[in-house]
Amino acid sequence: MTPEEVQRIITAEEAHMRRRLEQMVRELGRDAEHSAQRLRPWVNRAATRRGKAVPEAVSALLESSAWLRRNAWLPSLKGWPSYKLDFRGDVFEIFLDMDFSPHFTEKDRWRLENDDGRFVQRNIDIDYEQMVGIAEICQEARVVGNLLEVPEEAHPSRYGKLPDGVLARFISEDLAERIEAGRRLAEQLARGASGEETVRSWAEQTRVVLRRLGRDAPLDGIVWRSELCEHPDIADPVALGRLYLYFGLKYVEEVAMRIPEWDEASRRGQQAESITVYGPVGAIRSNVTNSSLTVAETITHIGATADALANAGQRDIAAAVRDLTQAIRQDSGLEESRRADLLDHVADIADAAAQPDRPRVLSRARLAIAALTSAAGASTQLAQAVTTWHDIFNQFT
Repeated sequence: MTPEEVQRIITAEEAHMRRRLEQMVRELGRDAEHSAQRLRPWVNRAATRRGKAVPEAVSALLESSAWLRRNAWLPSLKGWPSYKLDFRGDVFEIFLDMDFSPHFTEKDRWRLENDDGRFVQRNIDIDYEQMVGIAEICQEARVVGNLLEVPEEAHPSRYGKLPDGVLARFISEDLAERIEAGRRLAEQLARGASGEETVRSWAEQTRVVLRRLGRDAPLDGIVWRSELCEHPDIADPVALGRLYLYFGLKYVEEVAMRIPEWDEASRRGQQAESITVYGPVGAIRSNVTNSSLTVAETITHIGATADALANAGQRDIAAAVRDLTQAIRQDSGLEESRRADLLDHVADIADAAAQPDRPRVLSRARLAIAALTSAAGASTQLAQAVTTWHDIFNQFT
């Protein structure tokens, strides 16, 4: 979604919501005026006769009380954002200055009819003034301010660490799955179609993954705002869904990009043992920790996958896997912990080349290529190897 599309959706929905709310306010004003007219015959002492309240006046009071009970607040719809009215320079969200009378119901009829009439008369006069005031406000007031609550773009900090117990590989895999699901949903919405997953359900499930990182707050707004996408009075719920999904998906993609940096920061200071590992892709001297996947296992896995690709007739791809690994091995500017992370990404890319029909594996590989591209920097050999992989990756995605 382009910035132009975002602005177009905001402008269109804002205009539609404003028209709909102003229509509702005008309708309330006309209803208040009609209700006041029905109460008008009993205003100013007309509700009392021979020291008692007139039964018809009591019925009118019960009716006006019920109307005020239903319409004491500005008209609104479930899930609709709050809004404000400007009435002669006074901006408010509710009728704060109204001195509402008690709310009577049918069970109060006997007490009211046997009153001396003064209590009934006083409340009829109050209700009448309130209805006249509501009618006047609603017919003249205008809706002000922005109605559509658009999430602000959120960006995860590049300075952070993974929480204790969170492994980079596993959280990256879960994020990749949610990103892939979000992209599929975005494609469906772009076609005007709907699938099993809604923007709200996507945001709720994605928020669970982000909560493990302590970075789920931006998804909270997407969850409750996406209720509007299911509201019958929204002009284009599909377009609005695309808007909210755009902000949520963009944030999750940035979080996924930060995982290697946060993982590296989390591992700084750990004691490591220097070893030399030999495998099908060459020798590498590296510092390893007590992580679940050591450098030795990574090298072995990459080599086995490269051999399998070559045996399957994909010799060019196998050679590219080995070249990428060799470039990381020979890059003297890499810290050893960073080198291990990049080899982990190479393993993801090799897996995707061997299993291009698995969306979850491909999503992990996309993140891996992005991380390797970022790491290439001034390393000519690594940059060249990554560029080669961009071309190859496009062939099987």
